Amino acid sequence: MSSIKPKIIIRTTCSTVLKDASKCGISDFLANIVAGRTNTQDPTDTCRLEKIINPSLRNMANPKLLKNAEFAATRIVQAINNQEHFGIVTDYDVDGITSHAIIYNALLTCGVDKQYLHSFIGHRINDGYGVSENLVNKILKNHEKVSVIITADCGSSDEKRITTLKENNIDVIVSDHHMIPDAGVPKSAYAVVNPIQHDCEYPDKVIAGCMVSWLLMAEARNVLVKQSGQQIPTLSNLLDYVSLGTVADAVSLLNPTNRAIVLAGITLINNKQRPCWMALYKLLKKNNAQFTCEDLGFQIGPRINARGRVDDPHAALHFLMAKDLSTADKYLNILDKDNQQRRYIEKEMLTVAKQQAEQILLTNPHTPAIVCTDASFHLGVQGIVASRLVDAYGKPAIVLSGAKNPEHLVGSSRSTCDIHIKHALDYIAKQHPDIFIAYGGHKAAAGLTILKKSLDIFKSCLQDAIIDQTQNAP
Repeated sequence: MSSIKPKIIIRTTCSTVLKDASKCGISDFLANIVAGRTNTQDPTDTCRLEKIINPSLRNMANPKLLKNAEFAATRIVQAINNQEHFGIVTDYDVDGITSHAIIYNALLTCGVDKQYLHSFIGHRINDGYGVSENLVNKILKNHEKVSVIITADCGSSDEKRITTLKENNIDVIVSDHHMIPDAGVPKSAYAVVNPIQHDCEYPDKVIAGCMVSWLLMAEARNVLVKQSGQQIPTLSNLLDYVSLGTVADAVSLLNPTNRAIVLAGITLINNKQRPCWMALYKLLKKNNAQFTCEDLGFQIGPRINARGRVDDPHAALHFLMAKDLSTADKYLNILDKDNQQRRYIEKEMLTVAKQQAEQILLTNPHTPAIVCTDASFHLGVQGIVASRLVDAYGKPAIVLSGAKNPEHLVGSSRSTCDIHIKHALDYIAKQHPDIFIAYGGHKAAAGLTILKKSLDIFKSCLQDAIIDQTQNAP
């Protein structure tokens, strides 16, 4: 059984969009591309087309429109004024690491001294995703200090751990962009800032976690200026981080906000005012060439992600926040070696995973999903291997490995454009609520921990879940 061959589907070009795009001052060639890619949008929305073709920060919506942003920002300002200690909790991927740098630097800009800032980034293998139990234990060791936690790129599915923090008199402000669980947002959180939660009026729902954190901190800065009358710099100098996180997290660039942010951020990166960008410029031997979105997605992002995949992710944060070129070079060298190690691990894992996939498809060519399991699989590379399987076989894929708890399996899933993998996991959880230890994610990707003894039930129910989605698709 060989890998599938790509099928080329010609895009349908909308004549109305083509006409409106041509009015925006672009070439016929680009107008045809725009008309094909925006065909699913309202063809009469010329204003939106203008914002996509000529993105500008002036068109960004007010951060206040994010549900609970002003309320959360007011608590942040209260903590700043009272010299309370902050804990910053983020994920270990590029979106999480850039979010961390944004929140940390924004608080410094607002006058917070470093002694009041505490970084907590989960170790992918030792701690797992989100506000994990291990991270909570680390925070509570400092509970006499930390009174406010700000999460980024995580937290929407962590009610249990947030409850523990609340019981220890710690206010948790969740900033995230992931799917809200069926049970709703964490009720124990002081505030939840997530554009996809119910009745949130922020118009752009497909923004990265780093963008949510930037908007939250921008609102905190605005509240502080209003209350104190101080002259505090805007946070536009942090848009380079937002640009990197947005591209690396692969959120849609058919979005005026994301396009404006990426354009502004790349301009900052190419100014090379941060030592980290100077170090990358040297490593990649740009020779006066400019950084592009392709560099962010395929050169810079993978190096930062690699650290979180194979080791302690703090080195990636130290690289982004390096104060001098020597320090940036030092940490970039570490990230580069990690990336080389990641490539080797990925190659070995993919060979085994493809062998399993071929056997699965030989037995059942029409299976709607591929599930590969091996105790030797590296937890940090599961997502990449799952993506490679999706590319090779055109089906949703889940890669499972052994966990610290021998009774558990930990996995990462990636999906095709027509299957919502988080909804598939929701389907399984409703049918067999005892299978999952934890899970979370969005349409294209999700992470999960299941009981090892329930693997066969999980596989069977996953097939049912995907078939159900396919049969009920509009």
